[in-house]
Amino acid sequence: MTKNDFEKYGLRGMFVKSIFFLFVFFLCAGCSVDERYGNEESFDSNRLDYYVVGNKSIDNGHANMKAGNFKQAEKCFSKAIEELGENAYAYGFRGLAKYNIGDIEGALADLNKAIKLKNDVSDFYMWRAETYRSLNENEAMETDFKKAKELMKNLG
Repeated sequence: MTKNDFEKYGLRGMFVKSIFFLFVFFLCAGCSVDERYGNEESFDSNRLDYYVVGNKSIDNGHANMKAGNFKQAEKCFSKAIEELGENAYAYGFRGLAKYNIGDIEGALADLNKAIKLKNDVSDFYMWRAETYRSLNENEAMETDFKKAKELMKNLG
């Protein structure tokens, strides 16, 4: 974690982010695919607290995701894309919202765009791995999972 991350997220945000990465690392180390990801219903979109983007549309999208209003969240993230243009986080979060409403192909397109714009965010790879899992693309899923794990290691 860099000084820039600390300035961006603050002490509380960095603590939450660190705990999350440790949890994911220990959860995933040495597990089978099903143990690693759980079933599709267990895919948790409430891990968004440590993202601070500073855009009202993204903040509204986060609030809707936490409340389980994924269609409304998708609209908020789409508005953020209109406002911000090529913003990796807006595409990544919209991809996660689309995944949660069952638009798997749309989720994959948005997550691919997010990774193209910012390829050092481990959550984008984790979310895309879950999307690949839904499509039964296990090789692509494993590749993304390994990349996410690598990025998490680089943070420490």
